[in-house]
Amino acid sequence: MKEKVQLFGRALSGMVMPIKTILRYVEVYKVSNDISFEALVEAIAEKMSPYSDRQVMIEEAIEERERQESIS
Repeated sequence: MKEKVQLFGRALSGMVMPIKTILRYVEVYKVSNDISFEALVEAIAEKMSPYSDRQVMIEEAIEERERQESIS
């Protein structure tokens, strides 16, 4: 039993840093229920990068992921 507890403790320790990293960078925004998906994606891209070429890349990546999830 002690070995199982130690194994669980090591596995849990290995998950702590990735979770801490995610929580450090997560942000929550309130938006209107009436906002379109396109407008939301544009706002996210603008928040993530000040550079218009990067914003376009971010928008395209989000839209592609949405298309892939819609197919699944």
